[in-house]
Amino acid sequence: MGWQARALYAEAVRNLATRAKPEGGALASVLERFVADLIKDARERSVPVRKVLEERLAHLQEGVGC
Repeated sequence: MGWQARALYAEAVRNLATRAKPEGGALASVLERFVADLIKDARERSVPVRKVLEERLAHLQEGVGC
């Protein structure tokens, strides 16, 4: 069963699309934008990038018990 979930996840990531990359393969672009926004926000607030990252991901941690 685990390999099926992993295969489904891998396929979903491969097919991730945006307006700029409607054919798929947009994960790198999405992550680059996410990281650039983290850095910009951290600089504007004069806080470490890690703090901004933790704030933005906090809602995800609630669902997995971290």
